[in-house]
Amino acid sequence: MGDDLSAVRAVLVPASPANAAFDYFIAHARAAAFQLIPRTSEVRAIELQWPDRKRNPFSIQTQARHLNFYLRRPILEAHHDLFDAAATRFGPIKPNKLGEYRTHIRSVADVDVMLEFLRQRGAWPNKPADRRFVAKTFDPVTKSHFLRSARHLAAGFDDHPFGQSTDYDLLFEGHRLPPKAVFGLAASEALGFPVRPENFSAGNGMVCFRRLRASGFQIVAKAEANGAMAGRSARYVATNENLINHALAPTMRWLIAAALDGATMTYGQVKQRLESEVGFSTVFATRIGLVAGELMNRIQAATPNAPLINTLVVNQQDRLPSKGAGSYMARRFGNPQLAAEGYKERHPAKWRAYFERAAAEVYAYSPEAWSALYAKVFGEALPNARISEERAKRHDGNEDDFGAGVGKYGTGGEGKYHKALRLWVTANPGKIRRAFANARTETEFCLDSGDRIDSVYHLDDRTVVLEVKSRISNEIDLRRGVYQCIKYRAVKAAMDVRQKVPVEAVLVTESEISGEIAGLLRQHGIQHCQVPRERE
Repeated sequence: MGDDLSAVRAVLVPASPANAAFDYFIAHARAAAFQLIPRTSEVRAIELQWPDRKRNPFSIQTQARHLNFYLRRPILEAHHDLFDAAATRFGPIKPNKLGEYRTHIRSVADVDVMLEFLRQRGAWPNKPADRRFVAKTFDPVTKSHFLRSARHLAAGFDDHPFGQSTDYDLLFEGHRLPPKAVFGLAASEALGFPVRPENFSAGNGMVCFRRLRASGFQIVAKAEANGAMAGRSARYVATNENLINHALAPTMRWLIAAALDGATMTYGQVKQRLESEVGFSTVFATRIGLVAGELMNRIQAATPNAPLINTLVVNQQDRLPSKGAGSYMARRFGNPQLAAEGYKERHPAKWRAYFERAAAEVYAYSPEAWSALYAKVFGEALPNARISEERAKRHDGNEDDFGAGVGKYGTGGEGKYHKALRLWVTANPGKIRRAFANARTETEFCLDSGDRIDSVYHLDDRTVVLEVKSRISNEIDLRRGVYQCIKYRAVKAAMDVRQKVPVEAVLVTESEISGEIAGLLRQHGIQHCQVPRERE
């Protein structure tokens, strides 16, 4: 039967945590040089045999949704206190007729706990080489997995344990990536369990470089990478010192603009702007965590209770901040667990909830408050005109077609009645609804789609987008206004990371609306407010 494990694995529910735990355990057993002996006569199990003697110290028996893990007589005889230690750690049991200890394993995390328990007691091989998976383990990893991994890293994903490369870079679409991170993330996806830095080696002749190069990726020494990527003259080399000295102020301006737009920035976006606008040499997206953290440290040194603007730097994939934000949220919200390793992965819903609390505080800050905070942190003024300029930059490249950008009002520009109504609605939120009276208001608010909203009300518990139609609007104009409300509401909601803070839409008119328009508004949940033509 050899090393064929398929009959033993077949008992497990496919794609279940127990299935991943089985494959993960087998990878570690092979790394530690155990021989794998399948048993399929009465039960489905794998016995682990010491490589230098015909004795089997461990076995795992597969059930549908868990593994039965046995400490067998050879290991208990070699370590006389192991049974009692296991009973203390994993719970007491009555020994079977062979005197063996048994416990359940349901997940990869359970495997990690068991192996660490055994290593600490000298019952499992514990040299660095005993944690490196054999090359066969990585057979399921394909070029498609490598491509997805490289794209995630190039886009700014940094929530991984691999760190920066030391001697070699992988060149990918204008980015220099750590080869070990590309390989490790790809392997984790392909295998269905976490592959960590200690589980494989990188370097010429190693499985990591062999497989990546065989899939067509270029891996070069760092000196060669610098030459290959050189295409522009950099003002600053992306050292930690230069990032701290020259990246924090522009990053804060960009994040202020994102905050006032109710949006976020990805690691990749910050990286791209540092390179293209500030003049840094290639910045690994993983270094942006340093920039965000040092920026927040400097802000808190000036104003300890300042909003956590660093949390607006998010991963492209999940639109959430990485684990580095955990210590800041832990102090802010009095929950030390947020700073614990792996909290984001173990409690994704709680992580999002705390992030949304942090984002709500950031979004509630006014332009004037941000300007004052920036001046306090960096000792230089940040005028409202500069803030408006940074907000406009967020939308550079948007095509101003009809209904968007400066072309919103058509070739004739904005009419006097529309402008008067727009400015009045922005200045008088309490006249639209009493509940809106304390809103922070803005006019001609630019969305990430390039559209401009006539007026926006920012409140703690909601955001309100308002489209105005003046006294000269006809039925076609009003119908268009309804659909503009629908679009603006959807785009603004997509920009806001707070999932539980609703975006409402209001169509404001100076004239009565027809039954058809009223029905359309009801159908799509759009509010209507008719205001008098003669106003104070």
